[in-house]
Amino acid sequence: MIMFVLTIGFALESRSEKQCNYFQEKSKAIQEIDLFRRWCAKATDGIGTGVDQLVKEGRQTYKRIFSKDLVNSAGRAIPPQIGPKALVQVVAGAIFDATGKRTRKMPLSDLGYAI
Repeated sequence: MIMFVLTIGFALESRSEKQCNYFQEKSKAIQEIDLFRRWCAKATDGIGTGVDQLVKEGRQTYKRIFSKDLVNSAGRAIPPQIGPKALVQVVAGAIFDATGKRTRKMPLSDLGYAI
């Protein structure tokens, strides 16, 4: 009888430890995704300013968070762009029209993604 109680006690403790690890890992993953979104928003906003220093910082952020073999499909009419450097061009093209006028009114950081 005592052995049975001890076995159940260890099983419950082991299970709760696994659940705790699961929730810790889930929480960590959510935080990493949120941080990733904030970095992307800040980099995109920098590129969107058109200011050389901020565009450079945005480019460096993209290089830090995206792999060199990133493939970005911007639409059927545009061939896939490869790498973070090409992504900067895609983002700038989406933010500015052909005349260089900014088309997007609200920066992503205003949507709650500011660091």
